[in-house]
Order: sequence, then structure tokens, then C-alpha cells
Amino acid sequence: MSIAKLSELPLEIAPSSPDVLGWPVLGSDDRLVGTVLDLLVEQETHVVRYLVVQLTDGLEIPLPLGNVSLLEGEGKVLARRLDSGAVRRLPPLPPEPLDHGRELQLYATFLPHHALDYERAEFRLGGGRDFCLEPTPPKPYPNKFTPTPQGRQSNRDRFG
Repeated sequence: MSIAKLSELPLEIAPSSPDVLGWPVLGSDDRLVGTVLDLLVEQETHVVRYLVVQLTDGLEIPLPLGNVSLLEGEGKVLARRLDSGAVRRLPPLPPEPLDHGRELQLYATFLPHHALDYERAEFRLGGGRDFCLEPTPPKPYPNKFTPTPQGRQSNRDRFG
């Protein structure tokens, strides 16, 4: 298993899932700690496991999905068992690339002395649902034709 930032994968959040990017993140004491900057995704299964939160001081931290509640009506993320001070004390996101060794270090931050198992409740959103991701649609083929004064398109300049 390996994880990567959603922004670096050819995936996007499905319309049926909330797009939490840019949402404010609050500690369990309802104090603002940062903003959701990205998501960490298992590359093989395309399942989101962490939110990448940019703290108000600019530091980026990973926050496991099992520790948050999405307040969809308000467009906010609440860290359920972590007050604002505890969120700020989380270790920063490891440098990229997030290879297997760095992934194990990240996992051990939240569950020391446990084997790597993302099916644990600590890494699932809860409520029996996950973020749905889908492949990024291909970009449209660019139109290489140029309009003529008569309104027609021509590509004669390109082919002789």
C-alpha cells in the first residue's frame, strides 16, 4: 500500500461526496485550527485515509478521517477527539514522496504498536461511507483550426 496526495493523482472527488477542500477545520473546542488543503489517498484502492490540514501558521499536518466529523450543512470539519491544542501538536506531514517507510511512520503517529491496517475505525469516515473518487475526465482536444474572415475554419497554414 502507498498513499499520495489527491492533487497528484488523476482522480477527483465524485459529485456524490462533499468537496471538503478549503473547508475550515475546528478542534473539539470549536476553535479554528486550519483549512483542508488536500486529501491523502491509498493509491491502489482510491480510498481517502487522511485530510491534509494547513494550520493557521502554515504547517501541514495529516488528520485521519476517523478523527473528524464533516459538518456538511455548515461546510466545516470538526476534529472530534482532538482540541485545537492537540491538533496543533500533531507532527507535520512527512516530506514527499510518501514511500512505505514514511507511510508507516505516519500511521504509527496515530496507532503505535499496531500493524498497518487502514480498515480500522481510526482511518474511516464513519457512518458506513467513504469519500468517493473518480478518474479525472480527459481534457478536451484543443481546436487547432483558425477562423477565416468568412467565418469558416481553415488549417491550410499548418499542412501546406
